[in-house]
Amino acid sequence: MRKGIPCLLLAFLVALPTLSFAVERGIRVSARTQDGKSVPLYEDSYALVIGNGNYTNGWDPLPGALNDVEDVARALERNGFQVTLRKDLNRDAFMLELSRFSRKYGKDEDNRLLFYYAGHGHTEKTVTGDEFGYLVMVDAPLPLFKPEEFPLKCVDMQTMVNEARMIRSKHVLYLFDSCFSGSILNLREQVVPQNITENVRYPVRQFITAGRANEPVPDHSVFKQAFLNLLEGRQREPIADGYITGEELGLFLKTKVPEYNPAQHPQYGKIRDPRLDQGDFVFVAGGSVVITRPEPPQASEPLTGSLLVETRPSGAAVFVNEGRVDASPVKLPVLSPGKVEVRASLEGHRDGKETVWVQAGKETKVTLFLDPIPTTGSLQVTSHPSGARWYLDGAYVGATPGDMSNVAAGSHKVTVKLDQYRDWEKTVTVSLGGRETVKAELIPVRKEAASGETWRDPTTGMEFVRVSGGCFQMGQTEAEKRYLIKEVGEEKYKEWYGDELPRHEVCVDGFWTAKHEVTVDQFREFVDATGYKTEAEQSGGCYAYEGEWKKKEGTSWRNPPTVEQQSNHPVVCVSWNDAKAFAKWLSGESGKKVRLPTEAEWEYAARAGTSTIRFWGDNADDACSYANVADQAAKKRWSDWTAHNCDDGYATTAPVGTYKPNPFGLYDMLGNVYEWCDDWYNKDAYSKHRRDNPIYDSGGFGRVVRGGGWYVSPGGVRCANRINFGAPDIRFFYLGFRLLRTD
Repeated sequence: MRKGIPCLLLAFLVALPTLSFAVERGIRVSARTQDGKSVPLYEDSYALVIGNGNYTNGWDPLPGALNDVEDVARALERNGFQVTLRKDLNRDAFMLELSRFSRKYGKDEDNRLLFYYAGHGHTEKTVTGDEFGYLVMVDAPLPLFKPEEFPLKCVDMQTMVNEARMIRSKHVLYLFDSCFSGSILNLREQVVPQNITENVRYPVRQFITAGRANEPVPDHSVFKQAFLNLLEGRQREPIADGYITGEELGLFLKTKVPEYNPAQHPQYGKIRDPRLDQGDFVFVAGGSVVITRPEPPQASEPLTGSLLVETRPSGAAVFVNEGRVDASPVKLPVLSPGKVEVRASLEGHRDGKETVWVQAGKETKVTLFLDPIPTTGSLQVTSHPSGARWYLDGAYVGATPGDMSNVAAGSHKVTVKLDQYRDWEKTVTVSLGGRETVKAELIPVRKEAASGETWRDPTTGMEFVRVSGGCFQMGQTEAEKRYLIKEVGEEKYKEWYGDELPRHEVCVDGFWTAKHEVTVDQFREFVDATGYKTEAEQSGGCYAYEGEWKKKEGTSWRNPPTVEQQSNHPVVCVSWNDAKAFAKWLSGESGKKVRLPTEAEWEYAARAGTSTIRFWGDNADDACSYANVADQAAKKRWSDWTAHNCDDGYATTAPVGTYKPNPFGLYDMLGNVYEWCDDWYNKDAYSKHRRDNPIYDSGGFGRVVRGGGWYVSPGGVRCANRINFGAPDIRFFYLGFRLLRTD
């Protein structure tokens, strides 16, 4: 959990369905109920502790996570756990460590296992609206930029649940100190813990969260510290019976953590499965636990024990205390009691290792599982819709969904084809022993309208022009940068225009865009049909410049300050919220998807295939043939303006379509009024853009406007110019909008 990141710490406490007490196996710790009955709990305790902090692919580093796992590992060792600590793992390494841990220690039903993970987590929404949580590995990309690769580099919570169900040990605790949520959780709000009973031995899957989804929590884990304080006896246990149950721990943390961080609210409960919610996990309270190992009894003659070593597969070379013995299976009939290191080695497999204790007069048996060293990987291909043909490196494999094993490690091209859908291709990298999952979202083939074709909305008469999709260089050119620095100086350039870089390639799908800005007449139709009140009408007027910027009480789109408008002029004094309301209404009336353009779509339409500063060229003083700008007529009225050296015939707004269109047949893309875009403003948005259909929608203070207007000097009337106009409810006397249709 890190500062400023909404986090969820999830603890699954898992007791698997093994009901025998196994007293004959020598269980070391038992609980005693109030009526005096002894309930065996566990024999040995093992912990796997993993911390991810040094992220390499866009995620913020988490040094606190690496410190936290050190603290947790030491605390668990003091409480009797044998701890394996690992840091900074990718998905393959994580799954290998988890599998080894589960197979090595989880085969004994009387062992107690604990898993702890600290690092980034992430939540995605499924198609059904459920939340699906991921543990983010160190090389995972940000899902915003690589949504298809992200889940392949992470570990999802369903995988963790599946792993838990495969373990034979009765008691397994999973702690996830990370930021994610999931619909597998069934919260318990009113359950009050009771004294310990025999029910603790029944199957259960419990969890404890450090906070609700999306709650920001501090970098130093308050939840972790509260948990360790209770576990190690620095905090009095809520029910003074010598034990801490999962329910008891959950209620304690739910109450205690908000005392230190009021914005953090732990939750607890059990997994959504009626077969797995009867028992309870149990800690022995009271601080450090001392684990004693059997000592050889004193006798006049040395007593010995025997050791049977088996391997899966068999035939491996067996080493005892690093001395070669024989091939497995092998039995050593005479061994001195005590700790023995056993190792097995087999060509083509990873070595297996385990420490065992030989007891006098007894046979100790150990089975080592040797994992094959993979030489290939596997591939799973799905598609929507399913039933498509899929190919690997050009060779037909079968229909989707499909699996292929023994795929050579390296890069491969996956192609998916289905009649009446576009072919889909992707290059995937298969790792040794890895499993890559590919999902193809197939796009229907449909006849697209030709570029330049028009469509007229029957309600407002608004005309839309078809713009074919394509790629372009978005942002300011080097020549443009030199021109602007020369005009305003280095310091003001950075302040005013530095957000137009870096110049980068962007590709957009085809769309329909309005030929003109929304007019006063068209906006009036919306108001008359709905009774809508603009934010200027509700909140005291519209902003204008009359020697200084101020809100003019009583003004709105109906009577804008300073501007002499007619019905065919672009509407002004409308906020971003007003524009969105108009688009929603028109979508309902027309049956088409109508919205504001993104910044990328707007600039693509404005440039119309050109690469000059303005769609007509680089010369600002040619503007008056193409745009209504701050010109000599306006300068006579506002003498302190920096104006274009031409006269466009209008001091304020002009009728839409008065000037020459750009090469796409669109009018007033520059000049007349500024136009709202759908994006939030961020000065670094261009460095965060994805290549295809980018939009900055991660929140902020202001929305973006584009295009300049009748009030704007040459530096602002450019295709690359972008402005933060403030909150979505702001409105100005030179600010309007244009709409876009996506289908």
